Amino acid sequence: MSSLKLFIWLGTSHSKPRITGHLLAYSGIQLKRILESKGIKLRKFIAKPVPFTTAYKHEVKYSDITTFTHQLALMLEAGLPLALALYELQRSNQRQGVQVLLEALHFQIQQGQKLSVAMQEFHFLDSIYLQFVRIGEENGDLSTALGYCTQHREKNQQLLKQVKSALIYPTSVIIMACAVFTIMMTFVIPQFSSLFHSFGAELPKLTQLIVELSTWFQRYFWALLFGLLVFTSLVCLCYRKSPNVRHIIAKHSLNVPILGRCILVSELARFNLLLCNGIQAGLPLITCLNNATLGVRNDFMRKALSSAHEGIKEGKSLYHSLEALSFLPSIMLKMIKIGEISGTLTVITGRLATLFEQQLKETTDKLGQLIEPLVIVFLGTLVGGLVLSMYLPIFSLMSVVG
Repeated sequence: MSSLKLFIWLGTSHSKPRITGHLLAYSGIQLKRILESKGIKLRKFIAKPVPFTTAYKHEVKYSDITTFTHQLALMLEAGLPLALALYELQRSNQRQGVQVLLEALHFQIQQGQKLSVAMQEFHFLDSIYLQFVRIGEENGDLSTALGYCTQHREKNQQLLKQVKSALIYPTSVIIMACAVFTIMMTFVIPQFSSLFHSFGAELPKLTQLIVELSTWFQRYFWALLFGLLVFTSLVCLCYRKSPNVRHIIAKHSLNVPILGRCILVSELARFNLLLCNGIQAGLPLITCLNNATLGVRNDFMRKALSSAHEGIKEGKSLYHSLEALSFLPSIMLKMIKIGEISGTLTVITGRLATLFEQQLKETTDKLGQLIEPLVIVFLGTLVGGLVLSMYLPIFSLMSVVG
């Protein structure tokens, strides 16, 4: 489905021969459908990009999806049909972005479409969300699946808040350090350099190095900035367009200290949670494994886990299908083996999901604790080095003046 647009429309009704207004919608067909439900016949419309202020006010946010998922789960649990539940949620929501999303889903359901298929058209409903919906559709218990999905999203949102709060301080400090470095290299050090040369004193090696670096920085500043922008754009373009680049970046991201650990345990938590829900729903193991694998975001891990499907098809156990994957922790493989032997794989995968969620929380806490002193050391070295390089020649100047 195309992106959200702002439609300025002209229509007629029984009471008014001419009505105008503006409305958010994904297409002209949806706009016509919404207006007809209000008794307005569409005559003309103009589609425009959504202004920034309107997008900020009415866009579909992560928390909106979580809230409507929770409400939908409660309505389905109470016995309401899916189409009626979506219609009631559409009427009660105040954000236009969420309203048109629910209207589109409601229309697709009325046309006989599956909810998971209808949701595939919206980019903010990710693969993990769709996998929860598919599990609910396959076992006939969509309300329970949506309840699990809500819990997962709430935990994920809480972890994202922790990571963001841990990164706010170091990010702001690094930005300020870069600004101070640029100002000193561009304006301050050249003034000191001309002062030192006017006295004809020999500069210390550290000061001479900083002066030469300042001259080089002034000469190539715009070229450096342009090159950095081009390099960043090329990396982003290659990441979006090339599966090989995505695979390489995903593989090496697991080796980054602390951050790689965060990525690994978060993906394993999702994998085990989806696997647990599928097994609990009574689905075949190969289907559960496929649903859990599709929920993994890391491209390298997803392809590696997909290779385990062949082992299941050949009649191997889940443990023997996964043991060849080097990135899987030994504790996970041992617990899966115990779960298969004892017939408690549902309980084991659920406990693994909880275990990895706890590890992720602990790792994010360590991330904040580690970054803060590193940033202080970096800032002190950068600013202290520049200040020291400017003060060293003062002692030489004093002897020259004397």
